[in-house]
Amino acid sequence: QSDNSTDAYAYYVDDQIAVGNWRVTPGLRFEDVEIGRLNTLTGYRETVKSDEPLPSLNVAYLLSPALTLFGNYTTSFASIQHLQLNLNPLGNPLQPETAKTVEAGVRWNNGAGTTAEATVFDMRFDNQLQFIGASNYWVNLGETRHQGVETSASYAFDKSGLLRGLSAYATLTYTKATLKQGALAGNDVPFYSRWTDALGLRYALGAWDFEVSSTHQSNQYADDANTQAENAAGTVGVIPGFRLWNVQARWKMPSKPGVELALGMNNVTDERYFTRTTDTNAGKLVGAPRTVFVQGQ
Repeated sequence: QSDNSTDAYAYYVDDQIAVGNWRVTPGLRFEDVEIGRLNTLTGYRETVKSDEPLPSLNVAYLLSPALTLFGNYTTSFASIQHLQLNLNPLGNPLQPETAKTVEAGVRWNNGAGTTAEATVFDMRFDNQLQFIGASNYWVNLGETRHQGVETSASYAFDKSGLLRGLSAYATLTYTKATLKQGALAGNDVPFYSRWTDALGLRYALGAWDFEVSSTHQSNQYADDANTQAENAAGTVGVIPGFRLWNVQARWKMPSKPGVELALGMNNVTDERYFTRTTDTNAGKLVGAPRTVFVQGQ
């Protein structure tokens, strides 16, 4: 049994500077966080205090009215959570997560229904936290590194053509996240997919809007050792990738703006998929089956 407390303050300032086609936005955020716990059964008291300056710099260049080049540097911070602190054994001091992210990319928008974006990123965590289910507490993994590229595009067909009302969109992201410290350095961080994507088609006809969409994620690992075979408890082993298909129809009441009805089906093919969990409910968590829904707004 614990009594917990938090005192948190954030101070931040940023300002966009425009010079010709350049847009430069420097910023600084300062986090001052102190969390504490008192174990009312044993009298043990613990305090974790963090003072984190978090600078950022965003730069964009307007190459043309439709094309923007950009690059960003940001730092982020996540304080220790109360559950992490309460489960923490004596002699295992936890450190908050901090990360530094660098990204660069290009963005296109012609104003006529065509958009595209591509971004490369490099994110470096110090002291990333992970729950150790077998021991029922959290530990700092140390440094991890997440690199990759994310892309997106959308296209709306000419409103005067045969395919007017039809639009399409797609996203694709590749990430490689690895441990950089310890005996398992070089292994993948658990519970992430290297490949994810989303696809969709929309068709608008009067007050009606129809959509077919799909999401996909590739295999994941459930532990730092990247164990392939499943154990008896189901807590480790490869988590297979899966693709889901969804359909939806929406109707907007012409005489009542803001009133909308929707009918849809998620996981049309009734795909069987699951993830794993290493917390106190260790094992497999089955994904949602085929689901029909009606929604009013």
